[in-house]
Amino acid sequence: MRLGRLRQLPVVADGILLGVLSYPTLVEAVLTGRAERVAQVMTPESETGEAGMPIREAAARIARSFAGCLPVVEPGPAGPRLVGLVTEADLLRLAYDRVPDRAP
Repeated sequence: MRLGRLRQLPVVADGILLGVLSYPTLVEAVLTGRAERVAQVMTPESETGEAGMPIREAAARIARSFAGCLPVVEPGPAGPRLVGLVTEADLLRLAYDRVPDRAP
């Protein structure tokens, strides 16, 4: 995760979202030896979004959850199927692209 500069990873089994693993939580678990499996340290994700939801709502859900990301899911017969992930960096890039350039 560090080498890839990833702060969160979705945890998925057979396409179904199980939770989110954060880099700080993973590092803590490794350093303290308190866990041997991802399932022991991931955050089961209750806050998700849908592909058609407004960006403003996605940003609000990320801010509310303090997770730094919002898994985007669609309903599936076995549970919520992961189709993407919106991150704080995605929202920052979007906001930056909307700011007009100003000459000094």
